[in-house]
Amino acid sequence: MSAEKSSKKNQSGSLENSEPDFLTVGRLQKPHGIHGEMKFSSLTDIDEIFETGLELYVGPEKKEYILDEIREGGKRFIIRFEKLENREDAQELTNQYVYIRKQDLPELIEGAYYQHELIGMDVLDESERGLGKIVSIISTGANDVYVVKPQDENQPDILIPAISSVVQEINLRNGFIKVRLPEYY
Repeated sequence: MSAEKSSKKNQSGSLENSEPDFLTVGRLQKPHGIHGEMKFSSLTDIDEIFETGLELYVGPEKKEYILDEIREGGKRFIIRFEKLENREDAQELTNQYVYIRKQDLPELIEGAYYQHELIGMDVLDESERGLGKIVSIISTGANDVYVVKPQDENQPDILIPAISSVVQEINLRNGFIKVRLPEYY
């Protein structure tokens, strides 16, 4: 995290020039039943984080709720927050995004990274020539693809498949990723 922080907040709820404080982990759907339950779509690959007692934050104001119950309900989950007791309470949260504080994320095994950790990292080729910075990540299902904005803004973005034959090193501490570009570059 950057030592310098602006006091101005951006739309993600984070201070500018820093890592995000909140990460989007899901979206609430419509109410389910009459006791405050809701359908919930997870936007993460790590559904194990959703345990009872977890603090979640809902909507653009990031209002805090405690997860009281969660169970699978088809392709989605059925959840209930503490203090949501009826369908009308749940209805007010319909279609809202759900966030978690970054510090509440579980630690990953060595060699695994959260996407937000990679955004903004410098990308170097094998000869350590700077190619640009990662500006976004596309999840394709087979593998992620890093979208790299070149240092020369007149050049098109570089799409780098996040596969072991291409990504040679990820160095979070020093803020760079070293890649072996495919032959077509």
